[in-house]
Amino acid sequence: MSAPIRSLMITPILPDKTGNGLSMRMGVFAEALAQLGPLVIIVVPVAGSAISGNEFTDSLGAQVYLIDVTSHISAHFKLVSRLTDPLARIAAFKAFGQPSLARGLTPPVLEQITRILAQERPDLVHIGRSYLVACASLLATGTQAVLDLDEDDYTSYLQQAKVAKASGDKHRADWLEQEAIACDALISNWKDHFHRIFVASNAEARTLRARHNLLNVTVIENAIAVPALAPRQVTKTRLLFVGSLSYAPNSDGMIWFLERVVPRLRARLRTPVFIDIVGSMAPRRLVEKRGPNIILHGFVTSLTDFYKRATIAIAPLHAGGGTRIKLLEASAYGLASVATEVASAGLGYDVGWTANSSEDFATCVSEAIHDNQMRDRRARKARQYVQRHFTRDVVMVRICQAVRGCSLGTETARRHTT
Repeated sequence: MSAPIRSLMITPILPDKTGNGLSMRMGVFAEALAQLGPLVIIVVPVAGSAISGNEFTDSLGAQVYLIDVTSHISAHFKLVSRLTDPLARIAAFKAFGQPSLARGLTPPVLEQITRILAQERPDLVHIGRSYLVACASLLATGTQAVLDLDEDDYTSYLQQAKVAKASGDKHRADWLEQEAIACDALISNWKDHFHRIFVASNAEARTLRARHNLLNVTVIENAIAVPALAPRQVTKTRLLFVGSLSYAPNSDGMIWFLERVVPRLRARLRTPVFIDIVGSMAPRRLVEKRGPNIILHGFVTSLTDFYKRATIAIAPLHAGGGTRIKLLEASAYGLASVATEVASAGLGYDVGWTANSSEDFATCVSEAIHDNQMRDRRARKARQYVQRHFTRDVVMVRICQAVRGCSLGTETARRHTT
């Protein structure tokens, strides 16, 4: 019998079984690590709300430490934020040299993490996302470390910069390009500290291997819990979008959909279409799009009723990386989707319809609405694929195998027997 592995996660968001995509991905890793032995979680909440625990982490028996980052923001980054001149601001951001999400990794924060590491003495440290990789500098000699990049932040930020540039927002594009450069520099500087690096898709693995000559990249797909298939309750034509609206590709994609696709769609449909947008922290530009048929629901604790009522799901993203957990979730609920190629990249199966231009997207949504048999057939195929390849149990087995393969067994066993 293999010796237990005492794992410690350093994560930018509290892991969970539901919620936004990042918390769900961190949740799959947390559950897998908890199967291997005792689990400690350090939440450095740079990508989510500051919560010190939930039912999910309690169910894992995990010790959760919440780090205060809001009162320890880098003084340099505070200066960057106060600058109003766009050219001076971007120059100061370049001088900062870190991605903006690393602004809270100041000496007091790193000292807190160091104390916890010394107290817990983990066999394995799992770090989530590129902007936290510098935490590897805090590890004791001999501690094995793995890194989950999830997506290729360099490519993702450059895609976002391209979208910003196309809309005429040069300053935002410059900022996003610097985010890309800073994230990639962190990987270059710290990649050799990690025994294994995880990403969510083969496409991410290829780009990272090519750019950084990485030989230790392992693909761990996103995963979801597949619910029992419940009867649908569609009484109106309803389009559903689910995603954190603080994530620019999500909010930008929905603004594009409402401005460019919806007018074309309404010209094709004989009946009203309702659009349910579920996600927290919508920017003002999106909030201003609300209307009788465009409903912003904010954060909800359960999505089941939304999926039951929806005609189709939509994912009109033109930037970002990784694989879209919400597309997997829609498929798991037996719902077909219309998505851009960027949104469906890396999934490896047909979510329903794929379209990139506003004209094609409207055409696909219209076809999905009008052709019930095709919509149901594609939804069934997508659900079957997700059941075979993306369930939590399937993916957790791969995580456990990858971690066990980090040459931990011999070293950990030696520690537990001496």
